Amino acid sequence: MHLQDINPFIRYASNSSFLPLDDDVYTYDCRLFYMVDGTCSVHVDSKKYNVEKGTVLFWQSGTKYRFSVDSKVKMIVLNFDFTQHHKHITEAISPVFVEEFDQNKVLEHIRFSDCEALNHPLVLENAVFVESDLMQIAEEYTKRKIFFREKSSGLLKKIFIDIARFASATPSNAADKIDMIMEYIRNHYKEKIDGTTLGKLTGYHPYYLNRLMLMYSGTTVHQYLLNYRIECAKKYLTGTDMPITEISSECGFATVSYFSNYFKKKVGMSPLEYRNIRKNLI
Repeated sequence: MHLQDINPFIRYASNSSFLPLDDDVYTYDCRLFYMVDGTCSVHVDSKKYNVEKGTVLFWQSGTKYRFSVDSKVKMIVLNFDFTQHHKHITEAISPVFVEEFDQNKVLEHIRFSDCEALNHPLVLENAVFVESDLMQIAEEYTKRKIFFREKSSGLLKKIFIDIARFASATPSNAADKIDMIMEYIRNHYKEKIDGTTLGKLTGYHPYYLNRLMLMYSGTTVHQYLLNYRIECAKKYLTGTDMPITEISSECGFATVSYFSNYFKKKVGMSPLEYRNIRKNLI
């Protein structure tokens, strides 16, 4: 199956605090967990993972796993299928102990030809980019308004596309995305630049772009933009007689007060002081 062809059927969705069972269990449908608050560990696919806030866990039906936790954790939990083939089973399907597991009862096991990462258990740290959509799904299943299943299905498809992009990014194309962002900032620093703009440019979620930016440059996208604007402002201050207000606007700052305050915080002196000192050095 291709990822674009999924039409998820969500059987159960909840955002609540609970104490996971500390035993090996299997599930007959897929599982997705998102840690809202707390810490625990999970054993899946013969590996142990430490799970903290912002971590996404996913595995397909027929997977054995076990949580180890000392106290209650708050998680968003989804039980679902990737297709609508078993939508007649609307009640939540509880996990079963190892000795009770029957392979013939597994509802489906999808093999993705375009996203190998989803063919195996997946643990993604710092995946807060899915939190808002998962919260919406949990809310839909709480309120159960008309078409709640259809809306939630669309949200879950979007989530898996975001997860696939996150999990499939290689170091080479990630570096290319950062180069693209930096070039865009250098060419458009006078304009309003936000995460939505850069997300459309690169095809990546804004949160993931920030993570890549930190990895490759040591700073966030927003910080890189501000720093570049300050460097441009320095050139205007020493190379022109433009008023401070015009320089502020020319460098993309919304107000002259914000420009002056940030400049002083970054450089250690006001724009006017910087201009006077630099002119005296020439």
